[in-house]
Parts: sequence; C-alpha cells; structure tokens
Amino acid sequence: MNSANENPAEVYYTTSKLQRIAGVLAIVAALVSTAMVITWADKHDTSKNYLGGINWSKRVFNYHPVMMVIGMNLCLITSLLSYRIIELPKKITKVFHAVTHAGAIVCALVGLSAVVTSHNYKDHNGNNKYTANLYSMHSLLGISALVLYFSNYILAFFHFLMPVVSNDARASFKPNHVFLGLFTLIAATIALETGITELTTKLGCIYPVTSADWNPAENYHELSDGCKLANGLGVMILLGVFLCAYALLGPGTVALASRSDQV
Repeated sequence: MNSANENPAEVYYTTSKLQRIAGVLAIVAALVSTAMVITWADKHDTSKNYLGGINWSKRVFNYHPVMMVIGMNLCLITSLLSYRIIELPKKITKVFHAVTHAGAIVCALVGLSAVVTSHNYKDHNGNNKYTANLYSMHSLLGISALVLYFSNYILAFFHFLMPVVSNDARASFKPNHVFLGLFTLIAATIALETGITELTTKLGCIYPVTSADWNPAENYHELSDGCKLANGLGVMILLGVFLCAYALLGPGTVALASRSDQV
C-alpha cells in the first residue's frame, strides 16, 4: 500500500509503459472524436445527414453533441489520466486535474443549455416547434451522469482543497472519489452512445434492402456520409474509453485510492 503522501511521480513510475502508451492513445482517440463530432455538426449538407452547421440561432442544438463529447469524453479522459501519463510536480498535477474537470463541467453546462434552448424556443431550432425534454433513455442517462459528475466534483473540492478536512477524512473519501470518477466515465459514455443512436435514428440512418442482409458490410457503403461519420464517432468514443480504462486499471496498476493528494 502506498503512503498518503505519495507524489505523482511515484504513481507515474508504477504505471507500466504499455499503460502510459494506452493513456496517450486514449487522449488521441478523444481528440479524434472531438474532430469527428465537430465535422458532423458543422457541415451544412443535410442531404447527407450532416447536422447542418453550428450557430446560436436555428442550429443551437448542434452545440449539444459537440460540447458533450468535448466535456464528457475529451476533458474527462484527460483529467482521469493526469496522474498516469505525465510526470509533473504534485501541485501542477493537482491543478491540471481540477481544471480539466472544471472544463468538463463548463462544456456540459453549455451542451445542456443548448439542448434545452433548442427544445423550448421555436426560433432556435430548424423545426419551428417545441420539443419535449427528458422523454428518452438518453436524456435520463445523461442527466444522471451529470448529477453524479457534479456531486463528485463538489465532494472532491471540499475534501481535497478545504484545509478544515483532516488527512484521515481525505484518505477515507479517496476510494469513493476514484470509483465515482470511473463510474461517471462509463455512465457518460453510455449517454454519449445513446445520444448518437437517437440522432442517427431521427436522421433515418439506414439503407434499403430487397433481400436478406446476410452480409451487412456489402451494403454499408449505401449509408450517407453523415451517418457513417456518426457511426465512426461512436466507435472512436468507445475505443478511447477502452484505452483509458486499460491505462487506469490494466496489469501493473497501483491503486489510485491510496493517494489522498489527488483532486
């Protein structure tokens, strides 16, 4: 068991080289996912099932998938890996960890604001009509993930940054903080994937068949470019989370729960 005063360098050196490579690749995958969702949202050719552009007038909704992928995939993965792949002094690592988590929260709030605005103001969506909120599994899972994320952040802020909290209390909270962080990543990923599925269903992402589709790969090219990009986005998000999980939990991992200095 590592001591409570263990510094980030000790965690860095007890992470295997393969885990550090996986961590770097996880962030690369998250960056690629970010580029993919921006491309999908920003391209104006809706005939190919792109989302039609990003703006605060008729296309305000398109900020929602963009900001959620940036916040709940890129920022979250980067923050979770901050103690694993870069050797930095404790204070710098702690600040970086907290700032990237804060960035995730800001992105999530902007994304949530975008979808609520789009659903409740007819002049801010392309359909010129109202849309219900919290009607699907995606919306319920998304709200649940955000509540969990905000709660963990507030609890961590209190336990790790408030001088009135004892070292014993910090050490006691640490395993819960780590567990909640990892579970939030899983919950956020499920919300992202169901959100992509919901959007592609609304866009009509399917190809016609006139006979039994025993070889789907043979007909996959008939999907529109936007639909194929959306499917690729979902796969890339999953790949990034897989690599992040391996970097955190793979063979040779030293339990992060033993460290009380991580925000």
